[in-house]
Amino acid sequence: MCPIAHMVSSNRPYAFTMRKIDERLLSVGRAVAKARETNGLTQEQLAHMIDMSDHSFISKIENGKRIPSMQRLLTLADALDVEISYFVMDVRKLDSPFEPQDPSND
Repeated sequence: MCPIAHMVSSNRPYAFTMRKIDERLLSVGRAVAKARETNGLTQEQLAHMIDMSDHSFISKIENGKRIPSMQRLLTLADALDVEISYFVMDVRKLDSPFEPQDPSND
């Protein structure tokens, strides 16, 4: 059975895939929120900086409800003074202090 047919015939793999996508969207949103807060900006101020008339767009991104385009991510990165890669980093690492890895665990 092809992988797509399997996903359609069984809800479980599809649900797992969607959960992973949702987690990644939320991760991007958390990174946007963290960068915005670090810059001392409200959602409304950030929306204004990137020429968005509706600040709920920022809220939707931060809550994983909206997928920003690549162009919008570039605009957000510029406005928040971060590299675009910041938005796709593992945000859990941003919330915890840096801990060097023990080379003996490799």
